[in-house]
Amino acid sequence: MPVVGDNINFFGIEWENRFHRALRGSNILVSIDGVDFRIMEPSPFNPKWYSHKFHGPGLRYELAICIRTGDIVWAYGGLPCGEWSDLRLARDVFILE
Repeated sequence: MPVVGDNINFFGIEWENRFHRALRGSNILVSIDGVDFRIMEPSPFNPKWYSHKFHGPGLRYELAICIRTGDIVWAYGGLPCGEWSDLRLARDVFILE
């Protein structure tokens, strides 16, 4: 499965960035959401690519944003929208790695 993690430092996305400007020992929270990106319709047609967000084919990525800093601290994805709902992605992503 495609993972953004290999080139993550190139984009400045690091899980440890959630601690910037935080007091030692404080709780750090992140917001996680699935983001869909349109792609050209693969051939032959397969419903696994269907995104309900814009009614067409797409890839889904999971992004985590630190609530304190606003930094993107996690990115994962490039998965078919129809096979990976936001909920499934949030629940299963750590099991895959």
